[in-house]
Amino acid sequence: MRAGVALAGIFKDKKPIILGWDLSGEVTKIGSAVHQFKEGDNVVYSSGKDMKVIADWLGKGIIKSYVSAVFPLNQMGAAHTSLESGSTVGKIVLTV
Repeated sequence: MRAGVALAGIFKDKKPIILGWDLSGEVTKIGSAVHQFKEGDNVVYSSGKDMKVIADWLGKGIIKSYVSAVFPLNQMGAAHTSLESGSTVGKIVLTV
């Protein structure tokens, strides 16, 4: 969300406004009662329709997915540790 966007006018009939569901973007300010998000967080919502479009783009080579690492299912713990490290770029894939 950009600074200066008046949410009250956009969602006057819908309360509460749910980040990641009703709005997607970067959190730029938070209130003192907000503990789930911090400034700089990105919040998104993806629908099944959106995922089908993305799958189509991947299939056509319009966009590419970056795979950071591939782990067999029996190494799920190592995959989770890799993800928690914060240094992962791309997706972690588990193979069955």
